[in-house]
Amino acid sequence: MIEATGAPSVADEAPGLAARGGTVLLFAGLVREARLAVLAHRIHYDEVSLVGSFHYTADDARASLDLLARGEVPIDRLVTAESPLERYPFVLERLSRGMEMKVAFLP
Repeated sequence: MIEATGAPSVADEAPGLAARGGTVLLFAGLVREARLAVLAHRIHYDEVSLVGSFHYTADDARASLDLLARGEVPIDRLVTAESPLERYPFVLERLSRGMEMKVAFLP
């Protein structure tokens, strides 16, 4: 399970929603002071793993934005479709079959 909202309340709940033996990846950043209350039972007996990931620096983000602004990133090859949010089950099915790479959800 990937928690990508950055909301402490969602990150706090995620280990309880994971399958036995599953892994919860805290992908989005949480504020430095954020604390999570995790049921030890889920970690110990259900063998749920909780891992973090930090993948870029502020300089990386600025460089990426610059590349996008200059048109040097072929986003048309990365974002392969657009869809209204209501069609997310259909989109997830296509993604799971490798039929799309990334789909932009439109409001």
